[in-house]
Amino acid sequence: MARPLSGRGQTLGSLNAADPGGSFPSPTFPDDLTKVIFYCLPSLPTQTMAPAVSPQASQMAPLVLGLALSLVVMSLPGSWGCLLCFTSEPDRQRLCQLFTGLKSRQSSQCRAQLTEAFQGLTHTQINYAERAHLHDAFTQTIFTLEEKAAAKESYKVAFLAAAQSIEEVIKELSKAPACVPPCGFQELARLFFCNSCAAHDCDLPLECPIRDLPVPVGGQAVFSCAVPFSTPPELTYTWLFAGNIRTRDLSYFRVIPRAQDIFARIRPVRPLHQGTFSCLLSSDLQPLARLFFFLNVTAGKAQGEVELQTLFRAVMKAKGSKVDCPEPWKPSFSTLLAHPGALTLKNLCLLGLAAGLGITNFILLGMLLYRFLEKEC
Repeated sequence: MARPLSGRGQTLGSLNAADPGGSFPSPTFPDDLTKVIFYCLPSLPTQTMAPAVSPQASQMAPLVLGLALSLVVMSLPGSWGCLLCFTSEPDRQRLCQLFTGLKSRQSSQCRAQLTEAFQGLTHTQINYAERAHLHDAFTQTIFTLEEKAAAKESYKVAFLAAAQSIEEVIKELSKAPACVPPCGFQELARLFFCNSCAAHDCDLPLECPIRDLPVPVGGQAVFSCAVPFSTPPELTYTWLFAGNIRTRDLSYFRVIPRAQDIFARIRPVRPLHQGTFSCLLSSDLQPLARLFFFLNVTAGKAQGEVELQTLFRAVMKAKGSKVDCPEPWKPSFSTLLAHPGALTLKNLCLLGLAAGLGITNFILLGMLLYRFLEKEC
């Protein structure tokens, strides 16, 4: 799934206005492209053919022009990759003029050598969050090349060295986490493709498959809105319910106002709770994932116990309690550890760090106590 460079539906040309804090140069194509387009289009008479043009033909003209432009672009050489994404045409032109002179015939050879030197970066993919770092590296590379041009160094050697320097910078960039199926908008896993100067998100749907949750009457139903992929720190949880139906059609759902946390539970479970529960996980109004749980209420406890629970519910309902709705739930530490997605490598490292800090504090406390008792004696 490809997205524009800004990630918000903007094109490369509008990026400078959308990113005032750290604007990227809009990639510009060489003047040869414009010349080729006009050379490939046939010259059309204006006055002699105007009376013969029908309305249908005039409507077809933009389509024919667009097709001709597409054919021309497809016939051009391969993409310039990262060089085109992070430098501008005036910068590249000025650079070759510094190396070869303003009116030198070697300018075209210099441009060709610049393209060839960075050709290895055409299909480079980087972490989308590292674009600014790579842009700064290209800016510094242009300055370094300008200094070498002033020192009368060979542009062939200088361009190859610059491309190797950029390759080393790319190796040091942080890697984006891998896409985790089966669902979710995983913004932290977004990649930037140099061959298209565009962002690419995980090709996964926003809505997750329905998970079946069989619970006996009178039991406890526990729901978790946790996802297996990396998410921003500030998250919002919205719970919804569609009664007595197994579906992902949002037109059947109503919002559950009380449940606004990652965990929710219902106890005791009654037959009227059967249906599909959904949790919308979002960050800064951007939906990240929508989880679905089908609560299948099965026969469970004895009839007398169910009647007693029903009577208790009636009393609580008379006092204004909403026990039929899922309630917020703060699970215990042991319950969190029993969760399938709890013992990840990151969480294990955090647990080890916490244990190490606890042991260190215990040792320091023991040493202080020992010194205090030693002074008293």
